[in-house]
Amino acid sequence: MKLRTSLAASTAAVLALGGIAVGGSAAVAADAPEPTHEFLRAELIKTTTSETESELYNSWHFDPDHDSGVTQAPNGLISESDDVLIVLGNENDAIAIGEGPHKAESIRQLINSLGISTSHPEAVTFQVPIRFADGEASEWGWSTLRTAEDGSDDWISSQDIGEDIDAGLQYDLNQIITALADFDAAFPIAAGFHIIDTDVLVSSFTGSSELRV
Repeated sequence: MKLRTSLAASTAAVLALGGIAVGGSAAVAADAPEPTHEFLRAELIKTTTSETESELYNSWHFDPDHDSGVTQAPNGLISESDDVLIVLGNENDAIAIGEGPHKAESIRQLINSLGISTSHPEAVTFQVPIRFADGEASEWGWSTLRTAEDGSDDWISSQDIGEDIDAGLQYDLNQIITALADFDAAFPIAAGFHIIDTDVLVSSFTGSSELRV
């Protein structure tokens, strides 16, 4: 997992996922595969509402609970707001409870592959929405894992996970994965990034194909 200051080149920026990538000066984690070429321009990131998010979830989209303001620059995307969250689903949201073993380690593999090149590393956090449940559950538990804003390697869960992880508190990633491993299934359904300041350049974003289980 790498946050790097962008040395942005003058190439046009694109977003891609096979791995996940946003073109420009790429900060690629060492174990990430070559990204496939599913290119996306800033104007093609879909704006969603609570009613349309489900149908658009597996496209690059703005989270409806946050702002949707970015502009395309020659070397990347620039935020127009201090609350822009962009994610891409991976079709795992269609998995039914009890549909095969999906282990928490896939979440760690994705997180370890994430990398981003940005002008302000302190103003960008990774976002990894996940699902988890035991086989007899009637509905999925869910949370969004995000990197802490203090520059540490800790992660924060938006929801309680089992008895050991409380929402909103910082934990070592191993603690979170251990808590998720207690469930029969736990896996990522998306990955992306949250920009928490204006005029922040994001010139590349990468992630492993382990995003898909």
